[in-house]
Amino acid sequence: MSVLLEAGAGTHTPLYFDLDDLEHVAWARRLVHDPGWKGERLLLLQTPQILRAELKALALAQTTFVCSQQDQLRLRRWAPQRPIEVVPNSVEFPPVDDTASTEPLVAFIGSMGSRPNAQAVDRLVQDIWPLVMKEVPEARLAIIGGAPENTRASRAHPPSVTFTGFVDDLEPWYRKARVVCCPIFHGSGTRVKIIEAAARARAIVSTPLGAEGLDFKDKEDILLGTSPADLAERTCRLLNNPVAAAELGRRARARAAVLYDRQAIIERLTALFRGRTP
Repeated sequence: MSVLLEAGAGTHTPLYFDLDDLEHVAWARRLVHDPGWKGERLLLLQTPQILRAELKALALAQTTFVCSQQDQLRLRRWAPQRPIEVVPNSVEFPPVDDTASTEPLVAFIGSMGSRPNAQAVDRLVQDIWPLVMKEVPEARLAIIGGAPENTRASRAHPPSVTFTGFVDDLEPWYRKARVVCCPIFHGSGTRVKIIEAAARARAIVSTPLGAEGLDFKDKEDILLGTSPADLAERTCRLLNNPVAAAELGRRARARAAVLYDRQAIIERLTALFRGRTP
């Protein structure tokens, strides 16, 4: 956005603005729910300035891309005349072996260099996982991603929890995992981790915020919960029923294939850049 604001006014070249997250939303949510120190909430006073900068960038861009219809509607309240297109995050869909069996393994996948991810891991290990272990004592939890040192849980956790750090190949973990859990309680934007799990036909348990902006339906393609107890109950339900977990994963993959296939998104972008309606 800063580059666009610096260059946009003086150029006749068509400019496209990829607004992956709405910065004013992410800024306000973090300060309300997760301030670094008590007085930091005063920085909420800067939220209108961030919104004004986003709207100025929208005015300079020929088209602005956002990841979800939710973000599109939010921006159109402030800039109803500007062209704003939804171009979702996308992934490639690998072949899936429907005959392969999973293990009672729950996976969290994501870099803990992101504060919402680091917080999610702490909630998962400290608040959700003990409830899961009471019901499914043979279950295991894999926390997969870089910067685990940013979590408190990496320094003290039960033997059933593994922190792998960054891994080059996620496929072996996806093949083993029966459930992918995304207990995000803060942040904004859409989570590629959920689309990736769906593309691999994994059963997904998430908070509503974790699945925000993604067109998955609760109890049909995904299971949503708002509290650690809710998330633990849904995770245990799937761990104890591998057939139900596999069926939920298949439905998630079918839904994701319609909405988030990378080749389809590339074709949509190509059409937009050529100035045609896809």
